[in-house]
Amino acid sequence: MGLRSTSRSPGSFFRNSVLLVGIELASKVFGLVFFIVMARYLGAGELGGYAFAMGVANFFVIAPRFGFEKMAQREIGRMGHLPRSTFLELTAVKAGISIPAMAALALSLWMFSPGQAWTGLVVGAFVFAYAYLEFLNAIFRGLQRAEYEVASRSLFSTLNLLIGVAILQQGGKVPAVALGQTACVAAAVAMSFHFLGPFVEKSRPDYRWSRLVEHVRKAAPLGGVLVAIYFSNQMGILALGTLAGDREAGYFAAAMRIFDNLTLLAAAVMGAFLPRASELHQESREGFSRAAEFVMRQAVLLAMPMGVALVLLAEPIVLLLYGTGFAPAIPCLRILGLTLIFSYWNYVADSILIAADREGLLFRITCAAALIHVASSLGLVHLHSHVGAALSVLATQMVYAILLSAALRDTVSLRRLGAVLWKPVAASLAMGGLLYPLRHHSLLLVTPLGGAVYLGVLLATGALDFREWRGLGLASGRKVLRK
Repeated sequence: MGLRSTSRSPGSFFRNSVLLVGIELASKVFGLVFFIVMARYLGAGELGGYAFAMGVANFFVIAPRFGFEKMAQREIGRMGHLPRSTFLELTAVKAGISIPAMAALALSLWMFSPGQAWTGLVVGAFVFAYAYLEFLNAIFRGLQRAEYEVASRSLFSTLNLLIGVAILQQGGKVPAVALGQTACVAAAVAMSFHFLGPFVEKSRPDYRWSRLVEHVRKAAPLGGVLVAIYFSNQMGILALGTLAGDREAGYFAAAMRIFDNLTLLAAAVMGAFLPRASELHQESREGFSRAAEFVMRQAVLLAMPMGVALVLLAEPIVLLLYGTGFAPAIPCLRILGLTLIFSYWNYVADSILIAADREGLLFRITCAAALIHVASSLGLVHLHSHVGAALSVLATQMVYAILLSAALRDTVSLRRLGAVLWKPVAASLAMGGLLYPLRHHSLLLVTPLGGAVYLGVLLATGALDFREWRGLGLASGRKVLRK
């Protein structure tokens, strides 16, 4: 059997975007359902303990992740194939780092939290295993074969929900749930190995120390970004678990889970955009800039209605999903609704800088944002508990957006973007004007009405240019966006 090639047709970006959005939607929905079931079976206290254990484990998994996903996605996207040597060398590096990282996690748990050591270790095993599955999915994105990521993630999400619910119904607690999740990841990894086979180009791996260190060196800027992102994403949970308590951490985690699920569109589109943008950056800087501006416009267009809806409908959403016991999470969700708009903008800006080989600048910006988040989390959590954690996320994302926008002035025209972004803003205001008086009615009625108003205003103002979507092939720098 011959080596299977990557998909580089003009419509591959759109196809991969649709596939990745679909799997992000499905996996986030399955994950949210599972999280809701956990919240209802375990309560805010145990849920907060689970979230805190995940936050600690995610700190130790930074080392084996260390930017290898983004590096593989970018480099394989440029090469158009997967050398067997590269795959095995990167796997060896990740394994060599994972073993001492797991040992450090175990030692830390026994020293500082012996009562939660077993729970933390089992949750850590799941987090480390899932990090490797994310690495394999990054390879699929680099190969522009999103359908295989769809399959592996669908398997994990389905098994995770079915097995997790069965464990909870039998009275299982967090350790049993985490063991089930680890088994689900193992099944998805096995499927991913099967899919990768036809794309691997035979080559002899080089396990010399100098070669493995070279991989680490190439991933280092992206790894630094990962460290900074960790503190930006996890600091709220860690601060609450330390300064406030597991129950407050559970309230914040419940709101953050909804927020994270709504970032799925940005994550999925960027997964398809990054390898194509990396290729385009080498072919045509003008085409790269136009593609970047296009995707930034679409990000704002997607984020605005969701952000407005979260602000206005936070109360019925939280009560419907989690019940009255999680009512303290409502103000957190309102604040995170505002944050969503900045988060989408930042997703795109991150990918643009990575595609343009400006990881060093991105690392410095992300570090600055992380420092702000750490300081604001400690101060605001002390003053306002779980609401303070949400305020810290908002402040950090706003500052991050300002810094990224300044860094992109030579790549995208903020003036051109500003000239068209009034359209989704106007559509969101119109949608908000409808939602506010109806906010206490059924979500099944209010949500479709709000969406219809938003879409109608976008169509009326010409914000949706379907000809531009069809032109977004990204296969050639000269054929990307024609006006």
